[in-house]
Amino acid sequence: MAATASTGFVLDAHAAMAFLQGEPGGQKVRACLLQAHEHNWPLHMSVINAGEVFYSLSRRDSEAKAEAALEALLRMGIRFEPVDWLIARQAAIFKAVGNISYADCFALSLALSKRKKLITGDEEFRPFAKKVSIVWI
Repeated sequence: MAATASTGFVLDAHAAMAFLQGEPGGQKVRACLLQAHEHNWPLHMSVINAGEVFYSLSRRDSEAKAEAALEALLRMGIRFEPVDWLIARQAAIFKAVGNISYADCFALSLALSKRKKLITGDEEFRPFAKKVSIVWI
């Protein structure tokens, strides 16, 4: 059974990209963001996952567009959370036991530590749905 999550969300890079690029699932991310704002729930994203979004957009478009997109996420109230040893350690544990990218492990670790629902559409997370509450887009 998934850990009981309190109100609020953690976005992974997949969810942020879906929202920013108007990709499938982006509307569901938007609905979660609106719900969080309506109820004054916190929104979080690991700096590792924010970096993923930045390099993906820089490579696809330009550094300037990537910077503007990340600034838009910050204006929407998403907090870019730093990584401390406890988050990094838990991410390493997730990586050791699962077939998942190391960057995605930071989204999992942050959601677990903050006790928030993780927003994603990335199937790599499916084996961890018993550990972390997931909103699938």
